[in-house]
Amino acid sequence: MNADDPLAVRRLTAPIGVFDSGLGGLTVLGAIRHRLPLESTVYLGDTARLPYGPKAAETIRRYACEATDFLVELGVKAIVIACNTATARALPALRERTHVPVLGVVEPGASAAANVSVTERIGLIGTRGTIASRAYNEVILGRRPGARIFEQACPLFVPLVEEGWTEGEVPRLIASRYLEPLLQHEVDTLVLACTHYPLLKPLLQELVGSAVHLVDSAESTASWLEDLLSSRGLRAPAGTIAESRYYVTDGAARFDLLAQSLLVSENHELDLGLFREDRVGQSRQPRRALRIARLVPLLASVLRPTDATHEVGGPVRMDVSEGGPRRPAARHGSQDPVTPVPSSDPVAVRHIGAHAPDESRERTKHQLDPNVVTQKATAP
Repeated sequence: MNADDPLAVRRLTAPIGVFDSGLGGLTVLGAIRHRLPLESTVYLGDTARLPYGPKAAETIRRYACEATDFLVELGVKAIVIACNTATARALPALRERTHVPVLGVVEPGASAAANVSVTERIGLIGTRGTIASRAYNEVILGRRPGARIFEQACPLFVPLVEEGWTEGEVPRLIASRYLEPLLQHEVDTLVLACTHYPLLKPLLQELVGSAVHLVDSAESTASWLEDLLSSRGLRAPAGTIAESRYYVTDGAARFDLLAQSLLVSENHELDLGLFREDRVGQSRQPRRALRIARLVPLLASVLRPTDATHEVGGPVRMDVSEGGPRRPAARHGSQDPVTPVPSSDPVAVRHIGAHAPDESRERTKHQLDPNVVTQKATAP
């Protein structure tokens, strides 16, 4: 790299984009940050539309394409789909859609499982979408043709993790019911084919016993990403100061709480304070005001969360007027008066659709102001 070429420097120091339906992808992000400490990252959790698992394949592809477009708009140099369901359903479409390299989590995880199994009796747990895609089966059998794969969809695991219920009687009972059929087949390897499931790892290991090897895709995906960046000449140069940004499409405060708990428990080297700087729909840093004001309508229009919508007639507005910031004016007939924002919250953006009548949501979510939709970024 020519240190005097600002375009080359900018390209190599661009962030890696990571997205998932919620906070499960943070397990992959943590592994990336640990293995590639010089690389900056941008994380997007599509919390407004989780879980992806039970949704139709075409719906999942649409969500994944929208998330990819958003990350490309932010100038990422590579994208990691930190979601097994989205990888299984959308990886080829995403690779055709964008100029940046895209890596999924299925092939790294499945390859690790094929390598570690001794008896070739492999258990596979995941969302309904991942299990139905048979993406893991294809990779495992390609490497171990004699393997026997025993599958079990576990649709309740993602809601448990998103609610922070990773231990206790309830998750134990649910996990026992899911794992019992697999244990009857005497598997020696259990693939956690969802990035949320590693958060249940202590409980799952206890239930299956120490003789069963648990495989999740986080570490192997980080290793594959390192190889990908090296082969493309995209590694951040020595001396780069890595930065992290985090975005969610709904429930920022709840995501913040659960994510901090996760990152502390996993001992990932992340600056937890950054969760409070870049947030879709809110910010506690005055210098972020314009960025957040742009991102709220951008995410609302590009990601179109199902439980959020623009007001009829235009995008979300932020009124920073003389005398301090104020919330947007109420719509006719609503119970949302204009009130000053407390001084402790210097910038406030109204939550999209917080007071929209239920019957108007389907009608208004597609009637978005085209002026707030940023076009897909072109190759640098």
